[in-house]
Amino acid sequence: QAEDGIRDQPRSRGLGDVYKRQIINYINNSLPKLLTYFGEYGEEMRGISIYTDIELGEIVFYNIFYELFAFCTSIIVQDTNDNILHIRNLDFGLFMDFIVPYLKDLVVEISSVKNGIEQYRVHTYAGYIGALSSIKPHQYSLTLNLRWAFNGGYVGLISWFLGNIDQNWITITSREVLKYNHTFKDAYNTLSTTSLVSPIYFILAGVNPYEGVIITRDRNASLYPKFLDNSSWFLVQTNYDHWTSPPFFDDRRTPAEICLNKIDRERITLNNSYSILRTKPVLNKLTTFASFIN
Repeated sequence: QAEDGIRDQPRSRGLGDVYKRQIINYINNSLPKLLTYFGEYGEEMRGISIYTDIELGEIVFYNIFYELFAFCTSIIVQDTNDNILHIRNLDFGLFMDFIVPYLKDLVVEISSVKNGIEQYRVHTYAGYIGALSSIKPHQYSLTLNLRWAFNGGYVGLISWFLGNIDQNWITITSREVLKYNHTFKDAYNTLSTTSLVSPIYFILAGVNPYEGVIITRDRNASLYPKFLDNSSWFLVQTNYDHWTSPPFFDDRRTPAEICLNKIDRERITLNNSYSILRTKPVLNKLTTFASFIN
């Protein structure tokens, strides 16, 4: 049974316990401003709402949700032949692991095609219009990991709803980069400088040697970017700053690094990298999908 206005209808059962009716009502009251800001992406969400018969406020809420609740592991590798590999596990729903089976059923791969040419490809959830894991063919790949920060997502959301609409939603930023940035360098510059609603880690990989970087983002600045270089043939990013030690209760970085060193640079391939993402706790009860990009 639904309590305190929590929605629990068949089409959203399992997700209903995530949020209270008051949040959806607030979003519904803010829809004119939200849809104006989202522009063509707002029309995408409106279309999803019409097609699925799910109210528009819920669709918008789902697209905001990633700013707050996604945990991930992203890895970039450069092998001895200077091939760049980019892999990731997407974990979702901190303290809400009951939604994972529902999200697994919503995983899709979407291609954006213009004039018969694929512009970019995205691994995501049906109904989410952002790009959680993506590739722009022959140019770069991009994954997003949530970042905890004192002035984090909740602060940015409140600020945005109070009128600071100069900040950009990650949902929109990820799509805009794929749409308008055609090179690794352009994508890096945009992801490093765009003002954001929420702090985030952008993990960006190109096609040329040493085109791999972890972009650690505060809402208004990039902090200590970490590139592939002669001393670092791989980069591992979870949800904690790379210059700090991860907490003992959620250390996915160390097991991933142990696996990479065990496989070693000469033997790493896209196929055997799967073993890294299958290693616990890199693989955990919140993992909903994995992406492999070469």
